Amino acid sequence: MSFRIATNTNAAFSLSSLNKTSNEIGMRQMRLSTGSRINAAGDDSAGFTIANKLRATSRGQAQALSNIGDAKSMLAVAEGARGATLVIRQTLKEKAVQAGNFSMGTEERAAIQSQVDALAAEVGDILGGVDFNGTALFSDSEATSFSFQVGDASGDTFGTSIAQIGVSTLGLGTVATADADSTAAVSNVTDDDASSGTFAAAIADQTTYTGASRSASFTVESDGGSGLQLNDGTNTYAIDGSGEAVVDGVTIALTDQAAGDSFDVAFGAAVSEGDVTGGLDLTDDTGVASALTTIDSAISSVNRSASSLGDVQNRLDFKAQNLETSMNNYDAARSRIEDADFAKEQMEIVKLQILQQTGSAMFAQANAAPQSVLSFF
Repeated sequence: MSFRIATNTNAAFSLSSLNKTSNEIGMRQMRLSTGSRINAAGDDSAGFTIANKLRATSRGQAQALSNIGDAKSMLAVAEGARGATLVIRQTLKEKAVQAGNFSMGTEERAAIQSQVDALAAEVGDILGGVDFNGTALFSDSEATSFSFQVGDASGDTFGTSIAQIGVSTLGLGTVATADADSTAAVSNVTDDDASSGTFAAAIADQTTYTGASRSASFTVESDGGSGLQLNDGTNTYAIDGSGEAVVDGVTIALTDQAAGDSFDVAFGAAVSEGDVTGGLDLTDDTGVASALTTIDSAISSVNRSASSLGDVQNRLDFKAQNLETSMNNYDAARSRIEDADFAKEQMEIVKLQILQQTGSAMFAQANAAPQSVLSFF
């Protein structure tokens, strides 16, 4: 047995063990305070990488689930507008059947026609005004297509479309696509005299023309002096030196005109963009029969579109359910890797605290052992 005091090996070993126990207690306490087993990449580098990848997937799926909710909201807006117009179309059929009654006179049918035109215009207003976050949901010229990100990976998209629908598509009328400054109020200029000069129609200020559509036949004649004028059988219109005559606020330009020449002009009422011209004629029995066919076809078309829209909403419901299940599974997988097991950590702390106390006692004894050498003196 030897006694050396320059190096206390037992105390060094006891201190090393005590420091190790204290460090591990600190790590376990951090896990309990954060709830996470991995608080730094050094705790478990592989687990750190896997857990973060699983978390990114879960968060992406959570946003995709929110996207599906937005898509369902958008389609619900479309369905609501479509439902409102369906009620109007049913009213149109009711009025068409009413107009097909022989007891209805000209005045009564005109009143029904006025109501039908207003209802058709309302269909155009409703469908033309439906949008979601600035995106128009209905188009009278083509199907409206949409695409939604319904998963966390590239390519996890869901595409759908809302069928082409509008007053023109349904045969209920015609929608003006330009404003009054560019829509021709004069058309169908026809030269009735092959030997005459060229006739043209130009719009000077069509906004002044507010009358109903009509046709007029004009004849070029002498004004009794040295000039020429136009005559439509009721009124005469002077032709100025540049060969122009103003009719109902619309300038008609003539080239190489001569007395005796004649031509026809169709005046169309100036319209604004979005205005609807009725496409159903209930003023006679033939028109009523045609209108009933058109309205029935419109109702069937809307029903098919509504059914298709319902199928899309059902698919989105299934996708949402699948995402919720997938998110739960990914979260469970990440939790098994990253989250702290509180029961286990607390058990370990109790064990380490005992080791810490015994280590402290042994360290104290190891420090006191060299003092026994004093008995030699």
